[in-house]
Amino acid sequence: MSRLNWTNDKIISRLQNNKSTKTRWENIKILRTRPSRDLFKKCEELIKSNNYKDKLIGIDILAQLGIPPRPFIQKTLKIYFDILKTETNPYIIKSTLYGISHNNDNLTNTQIKKICDFQNTNNYIIKEGLVHALGFIENLESINILIKLTKDKSNYIRNWATFFIGQSEIDNSIIRETLWNRIKDKHQETRFEAICGLAIRNEQNIIKIIKDELLKDDYSSLIFEAILETKNLDFLPILKEQFSKIENDSEINESWKNELKDCIKNLTEIKMMKTRCAWVNKDQLYIDYHDNEWGKPTKDDKTLFEFLVLESFQAGLSWYTILKKREAFREAFDNFDVKKVADYNEDKINKLLENEGIIRHRGKIVAAINNAKLFIAIQKEFGSFSNFIWNYVNNEPIENNWDSIKDVPATTIISDQIAKDLKKRGFKFFGSTTIYAYMQAVGIVNDHTNDCFCK
Repeated sequence: MSRLNWTNDKIISRLQNNKSTKTRWENIKILRTRPSRDLFKKCEELIKSNNYKDKLIGIDILAQLGIPPRPFIQKTLKIYFDILKTETNPYIIKSTLYGISHNNDNLTNTQIKKICDFQNTNNYIIKEGLVHALGFIENLESINILIKLTKDKSNYIRNWATFFIGQSEIDNSIIRETLWNRIKDKHQETRFEAICGLAIRNEQNIIKIIKDELLKDDYSSLIFEAILETKNLDFLPILKEQFSKIENDSEINESWKNELKDCIKNLTEIKMMKTRCAWVNKDQLYIDYHDNEWGKPTKDDKTLFEFLVLESFQAGLSWYTILKKREAFREAFDNFDVKKVADYNEDKINKLLENEGIIRHRGKIVAAINNAKLFIAIQKEFGSFSNFIWNYVNNEPIENNWDSIKDVPATTIISDQIAKDLKKRGFKFFGSTTIYAYMQAVGIVNDHTNDCFCK
């Protein structure tokens, strides 16, 4: 016969007489789902008993008797605080404090003060109950005691105190300092609870801390909670790469894999809900380009050459068309190795004209080869193409302030000047409009509209 069908008296009898604690909590959980006046009175009787074991049974059942709002919560709290007035047994005090922790939403100041009276105890068992009883109480005195407990020598106490501090709605410099102090805690879980708490508070430097932890390749799944708190989409490619490495690894815990997968899913959903510039369509390729590249300053010559080629091929076409062919362009143009492109001959040109994956326009292909040679010449003259192109804006990106894409210009005085200079040097397919698009792509100018999350 299943214990689910046992009477309350039979379950309590088993709790009283079992020498093993193997099924203790299972039995208590069953009784907690059966709130009634009779069971409440039975618990009162058990607590009044002089038998230590009976007291603990009564205290533990009452802790979560019924679902919130629990029918006997005020009477239960009165019983608990009456126990704390006279009890000296640390295990009974601990159970009582645990019981309070499940019902501490609306404690009075007097009740909170009574809990705080245990702050100077040196008894680890009582401190274990204390840290839980104070959890989620939004009261400065409680918070200050939890701050003190974050320095406890016990990993368990430090961990839970750090968790409750991190989750608190109260935010001040002392709390933040406390969390930063736990960032280097020798106990991994405590360290990650501190990271989560700082992520909740949008601490700027926590992004780097999280990235450093990910690089260690030995991190708790708590890091996923911190990542989701930051809503920082830079983590998405890192997590995807991590998942690809361990997806088929049978030695990795499946539960951990699922948590990583859920984090990727949730972060992807956040990404999809973000407000973006109105020109972005729903294609993930376009979204990724907008979120991760467009308007992000780059001074890498290889990347600068890649966009130089792609923008010249875009002339008269949509950027979306070019973006869909980007991988084909990379393969066809030797991964945009500028020296190789500069050496292309007629045979290579004909081969490119046969490549259906790219834009088969002889004039643009020839221009790309010509522009590659001029790109190298500029590198020799200025040390890098980056030095040359970024000099037009004094090495600082232009931050514009547009409310709508209708406000974004097609050309500017600077793009006119660059186009004029490049034309003198012999560059082809680089008018002012193409140059301005190039400036946007490589982050020389930031034209994300004000409502865009990338702004």
